[in-house]
Amino acid sequence: MQIKENKFIPSIFNYCDRWCEHCAFADRCRLYSMEEKRKEETGGKEFSFVEELQETFAETKKLIEEYSEKFDTVLPNFEEIEKKELPETQLSFLSTKYFEDAAVYLKNLMNEIKESSAVFCYNSSESGYCSSSSNCWML
Repeated sequence: MQIKENKFIPSIFNYCDRWCEHCAFADRCRLYSMEEKRKEETGGKEFSFVEELQETFAETKKLIEEYSEKFDTVLPNFEEIEKKELPETQLSFLSTKYFEDAAVYLKNLMNEIKESSAVFCYNSSESGYCSSSSNCWML
């Protein structure tokens, strides 16, 4: 998939609710385009949060290096910068445990919602829930 730079709406992904299949602007969103490209390249493989973050940082580093060359800027050699190991504290242990437990909870919750074939409806003109299927989404 070839990405055309000028077709994207600048920063529209900053207002994203991650319901791309219902978004009228998905075809003009850089984030959606990058997600679709990644799905094609990986055969639809799902990534963990950490893997997605690593990929995002790698892409960011690549873009910074490209812009550095384009604008003739010298960047420090990040590989030579000393990496400091942070001490394990009770707070860091508890926050990591909380993150892991919350991830499991949210994953189970999403599975329960999908299994129940829940239908969410919202009628924005009345600021309440609707009975019309035109404003409904099945998970």
